[in-house]
Amino acid sequence: MNGIEHSGASVPPMRKHLAIVLPVAAVLSFGLAYLFARIDLIPHPASAERQSIDTMLRVLFAVAGAIFGMIVTVFGYTLAFFRRRAGDDSDSLPLHGFLPAEIAWTAIPLVIVVVISAYGGMVLNKMSRPAALPQTELEVDVQTFRFGWQFSYPQYGGVASSQLGLPVDRRVVFSFESRDVVHGFWVKEWGPKQDAVPGMVTELRITPQEIGRYQVQCSQLCGFGHTYMIAPASVMAAADFETWVKSQKKP
Repeated sequence: MNGIEHSGASVPPMRKHLAIVLPVAAVLSFGLAYLFARIDLIPHPASAERQSIDTMLRVLFAVAGAIFGMIVTVFGYTLAFFRRRAGDDSDSLPLHGFLPAEIAWTAIPLVIVVVISAYGGMVLNKMSRPAALPQTELEVDVQTFRFGWQFSYPQYGGVASSQLGLPVDRRVVFSFESRDVVHGFWVKEWGPKQDAVPGMVTELRITPQEIGRYQVQCSQLCGFGHTYMIAPASVMAAADFETWVKSQKKP
C-alpha cells in the first residue's frame, strides 16, 4: 500500500512524512542541544569535582534538548496533519506491525539510558576513588549536630574548629559522623553533597581549586534550626593554611 486510508482520504506514504519531519527535527534538535548545553544554571565551579559534574550536566542538558526537539517536531506535525477533521467521529488506525518503528522507539531510549548511566558511573567513580598516594590527601573529620559543625584535622594533632580551612589544589577526604539526626554537607561551588548519618562514617573527596571564602550548608532538613546550620569555609594558599591550622586548638 502506498498510502494509508484515514477518514476517507488517502494519506501520503510514510516516506513523504519522514522527508518533512526528519530535516525539521534534526535542525531543531541540534539547535536546542547546543542552546541547552550553553546555559549556565549553576554557580561558578571552584573544585575539580564540580568541573566533572558540570560537564556531565551539560551533556545531559544537550541530550534532553535533542529529545525535546524531536518530540516537539513530531507532535507539531501530527497536530497539523493528522488532526481530526470536522464531522469525523471515526477512530484512527492503530499503529502496529511496523517493525522498524517498534525497534527504533525501543532501542534508541535503551541505548541513551545505558550510555548516560555508564557515563555517570565513570564520573562518580573518578570523584570517589582514593588518590594514588593517599598520604597526599588532607584528612578532615567532620562532626555534625543540631545545628552546627566541628572540623578536626587528625594529621595536625586533632586540632578542631567551627570554621573550615583548606589549602588550594590539594585533595581533601572528609569523614562525616552525626551525633543526632541526618545532616548533609554541601558547598554549592564545590558540587557534591554528602550525608552524615548517625551510627556510620561516610566519606567525600573534594579538590578546591580557587582561593576564596565559601559557605558550608546543611542540605538535609534536620529541625527548626536547619536554616542556620551553616559554617564559614576558606580556601587559602598552602603556606597560609599551615599557619592557620597550627593556630587552632584541640577540642
